[in-house]
Amino acid sequence: TPTPSVTPTTTPPTPSPTVSPYAHCPIYQGTPFVILNPDVNSRSITLTDIHRVGKIMVNIEDFSVGGNNDLDNVGIYLISPREKVVALFEKHQLSEHALAGTWFDDDATTNIADGLGPYVGHFHPTGNLSDFNGELIAGEWKLLIFNDYAGIFGEAYMNDWSLEVCAAEPTP
Repeated sequence: TPTPSVTPTTTPPTPSPTVSPYAHCPIYQGTPFVILNPDVNSRSITLTDIHRVGKIMVNIEDFSVGGNNDLDNVGIYLISPREKVVALFEKHQLSEHALAGTWFDDDATTNIADGLGPYVGHFHPTGNLSDFNGELIAGEWKLLIFNDYAGIFGEAYMNDWSLEVCAAEPTP
């Protein structure tokens, strides 16, 4: 009679955790503001983190333009405490009337200029947010909006925006 044999069982290898190159990534909430027609206006967030930028993303959760105005007349920029300027998008790059749930993220595969309004999701900005990598996080970060529309009821409304700033891991 055949003797039963023991079939060895193998334990699948435990996957090693992915190590993030960032120490932490808090989200900082900005305050609402109105941009008249035509006008340039900005709001700032003052950060106190003593680390350096490893990655930064901008979330515009609710931005709209009124009247016959549209995003074609608008440019939005992020300015670092060291006064480095990165365009999220320039004038004459977007259409429609709003941004909703829009993340500007260098890792996104779709450029914002190739997206469709209201631009929900992650988009690569016109500029490169990675230009801020290595800068100190601490200081005043500004979101600047240029509205070039010169018509009745052409105001733009930034109701909800935030910055997600990941600190770079200190190098040993």
